[in-house]
Amino acid sequence: DLMDPSDSCFTNAMRLLLCDCAVFYGSWRVPGIKHTLLSQLAPHLSSPYQMLRSRIARFLVTLFAEEGPLAVPLFSPSSQPFLSKLGVLSLAQGTKLSSLEGVPRDELLCEIKVIAEFLTRTAKLLKFAPELLLLGETVLAHRNAIEEDELTHLLDSLAHSLSLLEIPKPAVPTLISVFQKMPFEENWQTKLGKLFLFQVLTFGNLFTVLSHGKLVVSSVTQVLLALLADQRVEVRDQAADSLSGMVRCGFYSNKDVISFVEEFKEQLGPPPQGRRAQQRIEPSLLTKKHSGLLGLGAVVLAFPYSIPPLIPEVLMLVGAFLQATPPLQETAKHVLSEFKRTHWDQWEVHRAAFSDVQLGDLRGMLVSPTYYV
Repeated sequence: DLMDPSDSCFTNAMRLLLCDCAVFYGSWRVPGIKHTLLSQLAPHLSSPYQMLRSRIARFLVTLFAEEGPLAVPLFSPSSQPFLSKLGVLSLAQGTKLSSLEGVPRDELLCEIKVIAEFLTRTAKLLKFAPELLLLGETVLAHRNAIEEDELTHLLDSLAHSLSLLEIPKPAVPTLISVFQKMPFEENWQTKLGKLFLFQVLTFGNLFTVLSHGKLVVSSVTQVLLALLADQRVEVRDQAADSLSGMVRCGFYSNKDVISFVEEFKEQLGPPPQGRRAQQRIEPSLLTKKHSGLLGLGAVVLAFPYSIPPLIPEVLMLVGAFLQATPPLQETAKHVLSEFKRTHWDQWEVHRAAFSDVQLGDLRGMLVSPTYYV
């Protein structure tokens, strides 16, 4: 057996290291050895020891290194049958980590860590493969759900590795079609995982995605606008962050940005006045208003070191919701604080884009009142 329960963690890890080196250099001498080792490795994916989990992930990369259309099945096992048996894949359907039947939470968490490191090392060796999307989006769904230093580090490394993948031009429609299903996911954490994966893959292959023209741009826009109107605040915030990045990278033309601003203004409606500012709003209307405010804020934050002609008016409209009900108030404060942070160093130049009335209103929004005068 690859790992003896009576041996220490260090001894088992070193045995895996020696087997890894032997398989890497001499597996062609023993047909079927990879299949045998894989079957012995499978029960130990949920090991509680970090050293063993890391070594198992490295060994999995070696076992599946020769996988491909030209691979000989006797010498090279396929990763899909192996990965399809993992409990972590059942989470792709929206199952919560704490409610998965038959698998203890701690074991499943350890399994996620192994798969995250395996995908990270696999992504560094291979080009884009649609098969990686299901596992990638499932694992990254826990990026915001579980606060643990080791898991956070592994998922950040996975996101970085996936962002460096080269997406072939013919694979772009496949990528878009996968992410068009995001708004229909039941679990909001799964939506966040897919959206984050979409961000890193799109920003890393921006020119390849844009080469498909207006059809892809239209598809991406539909997905982002649908997520901006999601019922969960976390999903709306992440969608606004994605939209801001798209505008900043030149994914949309100036005409598209102006169209977005008009649409978001219509969703937001007129700013509240007087006592109406803190009045309770129906949940559906509040979601619609928050979607519009996030959209306008995304446009403002897309220009951190410049002020295009449309920004002053948009900024005044965002600032008018500083006294509104949550989460409108928090969003307006965040947008204004970020605007101040990114434009303060060159404010003597940027202030020329505002009228005297706008400067007076902006001063009242950005400067906290004092009660000691």
